[in-house]
Amino acid sequence: MKPLFPLFLCVFMSFPAVALPTAEARSAAIFILQQRPAVRACLLVAQRSFQLQQIWQSAECQPLFRMDKTLQAAWDIVLPNGDVDQINEFSNGLRTLVGEAYGEYKMLAERIEELRG
Repeated sequence: MKPLFPLFLCVFMSFPAVALPTAEARSAAIFILQQRPAVRACLLVAQRSFQLQQIWQSAECQPLFRMDKTLQAAWDIVLPNGDVDQINEFSNGLRTLVGEAYGEYKMLAERIEELRG
């Protein structure tokens, strides 16, 4: 068995180590994805609205605004300090979905900021 150990070690070491996302980051990403329908619904309201009050008072946006701190905390776990390295550790499918969710969340934030200005 000893003669095979160096061969095993050489083969094992020739493959790059793959970093796995933390369970906390993966759970946060899944939470974010679960909120996508609320984000999309609120985004549609925001895109049709011409005043912030319309967005703040809409039935579609209320659930999202109530969980804003929790959703923001989830984004902070997935993108610590805005760093995308954590996302690169996700599977391709999860990484794609999180990227799409971020795009929707960002569009909503930009629309709200646009109406503020």
